[in-house]
Amino acid sequence: MAKGRATTTTTAAAANAALRNALDKNPEELLSLMRGLPPDVDPALGAEAVRWIAKHWTLGKRVDTLPPPVIRAFLETPRGSLGTGERDWGAHGAVVGETALVFLQTAVPTSLDDGALAARWVQALTALGDVNTSYAFGSKQRRAKITGLARGPFLEAIQAVAVGCETVPIDFLAALVADGSEGSMDALLPRFHRAATTRDTTLDLLERLRRHAADTKPVRAMFAEIEALLGAREAQSPALALAAELGIGDVDSLWFTAYLSSVERRGPNSGGLVQGHIVVDSRRPSWFDVSLTRGEIGEWESTRFDEREVSEDELGLGRCEARDLPAWLARAAEALKVRWAWDGMPIRTGLRGKKKGALVAWLSGGRA
Repeated sequence: MAKGRATTTTTAAAANAALRNALDKNPEELLSLMRGLPPDVDPALGAEAVRWIAKHWTLGKRVDTLPPPVIRAFLETPRGSLGTGERDWGAHGAVVGETALVFLQTAVPTSLDDGALAARWVQALTALGDVNTSYAFGSKQRRAKITGLARGPFLEAIQAVAVGCETVPIDFLAALVADGSEGSMDALLPRFHRAATTRDTTLDLLERLRRHAADTKPVRAMFAEIEALLGAREAQSPALALAAELGIGDVDSLWFTAYLSSVERRGPNSGGLVQGHIVVDSRRPSWFDVSLTRGEIGEWESTRFDEREVSEDELGLGRCEARDLPAWLARAAEALKVRWAWDGMPIRTGLRGKKKGALVAWLSGGRA
């Protein structure tokens, strides 16, 4: 017996009863039941349990010892019945819900004999596990995993997910550009066309894939279009109008993150009593974000708003337009009875030298 695989001494009747009870009263218990299902367990019950797990958790080793009839029953699940998964992790890594179903249905043909089906099932679950990683997106380890997906036996399943699922892991998208074939790029086209129309953050997501891209004609063509669309979006960004407020003349790009802190401290070795940040970024569709927080850990009060609306205002400060930031910051300091620590204020920006100094001077209303 393979190391780590559960024994199957439970009778079918007992396993069926345990599955029914868990599904009715304690679904979390399914995770412990799935490793020891007997070969003659009710396939429909087993498949229902797998569907529950797929909605709430990653599959992986939780279901890699399933009897072939259960695998087949799960693979016959109608598409559209699992949703994106309650945790909606797909875009960020782990594959759940409908995304897992479409991948596995394409990757594991039910026409295989029992032995080949079980082996293919384990291989496909391992591929899904490779997507659930904590390595940085540009790291050598992550690149190796993405290359493995692009060159492995499940490229067709990845293409099916890209075409048929709303939620697609970024590693799947990266595998498509790493493959670089016309088939893989065709699978990306619907997502690219939506991004080209909306010019939302999906464009930025697609741009991130460039570091994994193969040097093929379809790939070069797509990234050339993405670059042009991002340039056009940035050229139309309201953030660029702030250049006149700063007195720095016309610029092609304007972005900064300023980290605010009050002179007044929460304690002798603590940070500012009031802290926050200001983000302006002409490169992004959501280009303006302001947040202030006052208090101790566990007793915070906050105000936060963007270019559209206030999302939180426990401090009662309201919102302002980006051009009115200096006046708003002065009013906020007065209302909160603090002074901003302008000297040495941490700031990340594409501006340099005198232009960076002009930004700090503008934010502080000439106080810095």
